[in-house]
Amino acid sequence: MKRVVIIEDEPLIRNDIEKMMSRYEGFEVVGSCGSTARADVLLQNLQPDLVLLDVQLGKSTAFDLLGALPAIDFQIIFITAHSQYAINAIKCGALDYLLKPISEPELKLALDKVSGYKNPAANQQAVAIAQRRFSAPGTASDDRIVLRTQEGLHIILFKDIIFCQSDGCYTTFCLSGNRKLVISKPLKVYDEQLPRQLFLRTHQSYIVNTQFIDRYHKDGHVLLRTGAVIPVSVRKKDAVVNFLTNRD
Repeated sequence: MKRVVIIEDEPLIRNDIEKMMSRYEGFEVVGSCGSTARADVLLQNLQPDLVLLDVQLGKSTAFDLLGALPAIDFQIIFITAHSQYAINAIKCGALDYLLKPISEPELKLALDKVSGYKNPAANQQAVAIAQRRFSAPGTASDDRIVLRTQEGLHIILFKDIIFCQSDGCYTTFCLSGNRKLVISKPLKVYDEQLPRQLFLRTHQSYIVNTQFIDRYHKDGHVLLRTGAVIPVSVRKKDAVVNFLTNRD
């Protein structure tokens, strides 16, 4: 039985996680809290095996907490509302990360990885201390995105994303080097996350990296330097033309 502590500053989310955890054998929630001050005491007293840890805890961060602890011997699943924090989760050797709002299938996938995870917890703390300065949005780490597939987590530089294509509830990332990643999230999620100064929504089903656009054709498509032809919807035509006309 793995002892679990939940550290999340939103009570409703904390309660939801506890309810979901109660449905999985092999895990026991032994404590929960919503602040770094309380978490410090809780972690040292309860000695959990696994911690579900919110990245942003009031004015502090999970990385501040980990850096202040004398030692840790638990594994971590980070919880965050911001995809850029996932980069820090990987740098800290995190078992996984969960984006809010948390879905039960994604929580289950993360928990399924616990038994097979071999990275020493001490490594998580050492890297957390070194990476705390990157814990806020708008830092140098904002040149990339973290994508999760069934195989694991992938750090993808924006410059390597050629275009994204929607397929219902899935999104295919077409990357440089003839690589593709299929992600089980709708395109709308990435329309909100990818920087608008670099990516352009040309169609309901497509987001394009403007650095790859070779030309716009009046018939209603853009031709990419890779040879790909991406449709431009009637509703998006003016926005596409304006963007390409006014870019540096």
